[in-house]
This record gives sequence, structure tokens and C-alpha cells, in this order.
Amino acid sequence: MDRETGVAVKTFDGSFRGLTGNASAAAVYGQVRDFISVSGGNTSKLTREQKGRFVATCWIAQIHKHIEDPKPGYVAGSNDLPAWQQETDADIFEAIEHANS
Repeated sequence: MDRETGVAVKTFDGSFRGLTGNASAAAVYGQVRDFISVSGGNTSKLTREQKGRFVATCWIAQIHKHIEDPKPGYVAGSNDLPAWQQETDADIFEAIEHANS
């Protein structure tokens, strides 16, 4: 949890911590699950980069939902994230994809 804002942050292992972490993680999970569903399972054709970018975008929306004026690092675009976080976001998408196939 960010000490300054009290809002969830994504951890190294891709989990979420903080006051809004569980709700935000559930929202992102639902968005990815719904995207997979409405795509007719064709998300398997997306690249890992595309999958990770989708998770990052969903997470950014949750940040904006809970923080009126977030720090720039909280809403950084996928390409601006460290490589480990880009990989973690892709892993999150693929874990949801496998759980819903």
C-alpha cells in the first residue's frame, strides 16, 4: 500500500496490496475475463505485449477511480513500466486466460 495515498499498489509478484487492492484486483480480473469472453477465446492470438498492455490499462483505470490526482508513476503507460512489471502484467492476463479456457 502506498503510504501517502493509502491505495493499493501492484507488487513485484503481480498481486495487489492496500485498502482498495482486493476490489481493484477483482475489477481487473473481471475486465480481462470479459475481454476473453467477448473475443470468443481469440485472445490466444495476442502477443504477450498486447496482453500485458491490456492489464496495465485496466489497472490504470482503477488507479484513476481511487486517486483523484495520482502520481505519474502510478499511471505510466505499459511501455514506460520496468520489464519485470510488463512481464508480470502479461503473466496475469495469461493466468486469467488459462483459468477461463
